[in-house]
Amino acid sequence: MQFIENRNAFVEYTLFFDNIVIPKLLVQLFSLNLLMKNSPTKIIRLIILLFILIFNISCSKDSDLLLDSVLNDSDEKSLEDRGGGNGNISVEEGFVLRTFTFSPTNDAYLQDTQGYDQHIVRLQEDLRTSYLMFDLSPVNGEITDAVLQLSIDSDEGDGNISVYKGISSDWVEENLTSSNAPQPETELGSVNKSYKLGALEKLPLNVSQLQAEKTTLVLKHSQGNDLAFASKENSNNKGPKLVVTYIAPEDSPEIEEESNPQQEGTPTTPVPPAPTPEANQPIVAGYYVTVNGKATNDGLSEATSWSIQHAFSNAKAGDVVYIKAGNYGNIELFADNSGTSSNPIQFIGYTNIPGDLVSNESSTFNYEDQLDASKMPLINGISPNTGVGLTIQEGFTEIHNLQITDYQYGIISHGKNVTLKNIITNNNGEQNNNNVQGGRGFHIYGDFSLIENCFSLNSNGEAINLKGANNCIVRNTQVYSDNLINMGGYYIAVTFGGSNNIIEGCTLYRDPSGDNNLPHQGHGFIMKDQATNNIVRNCKTYNTGIEVNFSGVHSNTFENIEINGNYSTYNTQYSSCITINNGAHHNTFNNITIKDTRYPVVFIDFDDGYVGPGGDRDENQGGHDNVFINMNVDQANSLILFNSKEIGWAATSADNVFQDCVFKNVSSIPFSTNMSTTGTKFINSNFENFLSGVLKNSNGNPNALPIEFENCNFINVGFQIP
Repeated sequence: MQFIENRNAFVEYTLFFDNIVIPKLLVQLFSLNLLMKNSPTKIIRLIILLFILIFNISCSKDSDLLLDSVLNDSDEKSLEDRGGGNGNISVEEGFVLRTFTFSPTNDAYLQDTQGYDQHIVRLQEDLRTSYLMFDLSPVNGEITDAVLQLSIDSDEGDGNISVYKGISSDWVEENLTSSNAPQPETELGSVNKSYKLGALEKLPLNVSQLQAEKTTLVLKHSQGNDLAFASKENSNNKGPKLVVTYIAPEDSPEIEEESNPQQEGTPTTPVPPAPTPEANQPIVAGYYVTVNGKATNDGLSEATSWSIQHAFSNAKAGDVVYIKAGNYGNIELFADNSGTSSNPIQFIGYTNIPGDLVSNESSTFNYEDQLDASKMPLINGISPNTGVGLTIQEGFTEIHNLQITDYQYGIISHGKNVTLKNIITNNNGEQNNNNVQGGRGFHIYGDFSLIENCFSLNSNGEAINLKGANNCIVRNTQVYSDNLINMGGYYIAVTFGGSNNIIEGCTLYRDPSGDNNLPHQGHGFIMKDQATNNIVRNCKTYNTGIEVNFSGVHSNTFENIEINGNYSTYNTQYSSCITINNGAHHNTFNNITIKDTRYPVVFIDFDDGYVGPGGDRDENQGGHDNVFINMNVDQANSLILFNSKEIGWAATSADNVFQDCVFKNVSSIPFSTNMSTTGTKFINSNFENFLSGVLKNSNGNPNALPIEFENCNFINVGFQIP
């Protein structure tokens, strides 16, 4: 009875302070049994104390609103619940604080002058700027707080993100360009940190410049690595959000959530193409891309085809995208999503009907063919050759039948398990200045990549580079260079520690007619920068050769290779040979045929100022412990040159062995050196038709070139048989 009486007294106090007391708080007190654990007198004192405190606070108009928003059973959220804000907001009587989360009406990014509407929005210093448009016109009061939320997706990074208000909102995501992109006006906020994949980043904004209107936020990046965040089209539904708090009349309607229809261009279930008896049929259903396609289409037929940018941005694991022949213009493509081992993403070019372009053991493009957009889809850069035609960010992606021309980089691939088949890259990099060699055809970083039946023409820097990539295959691929103004530098290279790669069935061709005018002779199959345990086999070269360079390059195998020179015609061939540079060692050359060259084998020490990974340079060595087996040389000026360009006799070349080789038709002194050499040995080898009366030239040092001959045959030689 005592408890009931005191509880009734408590209710009387509640009625007395009806406009101030918090009923829910009292219920919580009862539910916690606080009243049961204390004497009635103490409880009454505690309650009176609480009411006095609330009454004093209620004298402030600010506190009236704060109490009202907390005490009333409403859906309004506290500033703390919103993840930020100012706790000292002054609100007049009859007004309330409300919070609403806006999604962007448009989001895209600008790279150089080209806009991209993809499932991610990218940021990169001095290259990519992001644009987000929010329609804040439903806000019917003063904005007091705003927080921009971004979900990091596809590409983590770090550095500073600055958010600006754009001077206008006269753009849409489908056609953002440098000419209509709004300029940044006022900085609203910034953050500087590392951004991890999947993280939700919150950027509080200065609201003094925000009004109830369409508003563009311009995001810029600096002082760090590039990154990307999910756009409103992203399948994970974690696109950008702008959480806005504002003061509204108490009786005004709240902002209603808009319906959430399927995003424009969101993939729907593909259906198989209609049967066409006169062509090969695709084995699976797929989406379609044509030059007139749109992101807003469903992509299920040529008539409702996607745009090519939309396809590369939105195709997901298991999707097959058929790209019809045509000139898709000056665009840069990004393949950002990842397939899986059982469900790769496939992009397959075709001429008229999917399946009608098939490459078997070579590209469908032949040397001296002209690029033809009516036969195969073409993306076409413009002079000067800049940008990247296709960037592949993720793994398990396949690209078939695509022409890429007039970019600095044809393809950059970071993903693992990427397949590139029947891809033609053309005119990569500066074509009219032989001092600029920055063009790249295929720049491959991802392990387990396959480059098959491809063709690279006139990449002035590197045609194909497996740059730190492992366990890749380059098969049945051709690299040609015939631009006499700026010849190709590297043809097929493994660099930066690439290992366990296989290069097979490939052909390299370099036009020899420009040798007299060119500052470089070209590098054919080259291992550099700690490349190890790679295999090159069953290949041919014309007017270029094989090179291993630096002491970190070892345990590579070259077998069944033809090297075809043209020294007898042009008299300047240095590159149609095997070159061992700067300490490369323990490499094997088996069954190599070399025809019509100046020097079939060259050991070189030089310091060109380059330092590879880990300081890998070693300019005081020509190479050691390399093995040559079943080599066949026919028609050469000399046989072996040991050449130190800087330090002469201080350089060394040691313990290189030639076994079961045939050398014939050599017109000048077979061996020449200006570095210290030891352990050069020939075993079971034949020497035929050597015209010189001198066996070796050691440039005034008779002891500098000791050579051992074990069980060798000398037939019709002009020098004294050793």
